[in-house]
Amino acid sequence: QNVPEARPETIDTYELAVGYDFTDHLSLNTVLFYNIVKNIVDVGVIFTDPDEYALPEIGTDEPGDWSGYFFFRNLPGIIRNAGGEITLTYRRDFLSIALSHAHVSVVSASDELFSEFSGGMYLSDNQKHPHHRAYPEDVSRLNLSWHISKHWRLLYNHLYYYYWYSPFGERVVGQHVAHTGVGYTPLQNLDVTLEVKNVFDSEKLWPMNSNAGGPDISNGTPALEGRSFWMTVTYRY
Repeated sequence: QNVPEARPETIDTYELAVGYDFTDHLSLNTVLFYNIVKNIVDVGVIFTDPDEYALPEIGTDEPGDWSGYFFFRNLPGIIRNAGGEITLTYRRDFLSIALSHAHVSVVSASDELFSEFSGGMYLSDNQKHPHHRAYPEDVSRLNLSWHISKHWRLLYNHLYYYYWYSPFGERVVGQHVAHTGVGYTPLQNLDVTLEVKNVFDSEKLWPMNSNAGGPDISNGTPALEGRSFWMTVTYRY
């Protein structure tokens, strides 16, 4: 009864996009942004030790088997962040290469977000050096598509996120994630693709906001599958 109804989160965004064509084939695009986030939506929890006390139903809601409830709420204060992405693109009839880097950082955040709510769901618990929680602040990408011949093509996608911050403020090292494939079109209606997913067999934990159980298991989740090989045959008629 003492939790007010959550209001929609609002964000004021200011963006500036600039593009420049060096040649007919080479171009550079940049996007800069500045955000102001208000009515910050957060998740609260109520729970007890089920061996000592079982929570009653709240209205039509029943407590989970862990004897607790999750609920949405608004946090006081404002978060301001800024960043941008720069993309260099090279295109020919047979080749397309795009190389990009994106960065975002926290400009400022209200004091009460840390003193009362440990940064909430969006920020790590470090008021002096605030960072986005479970969200890589630097990400680089490479996308390549090369039509080697009329029948053959090569695809390659590479992503590298440098680091991210766990809910408890730990700086977790990122990883390289890559996928590649070869396509063969022997006939107009027939296409065969061989793919290798997670080329480097990256095994580091994927960014995750929180895990139940404490800080020792909150530095990510094993969400990325190991290296695998795929073949796809497509026939159009």
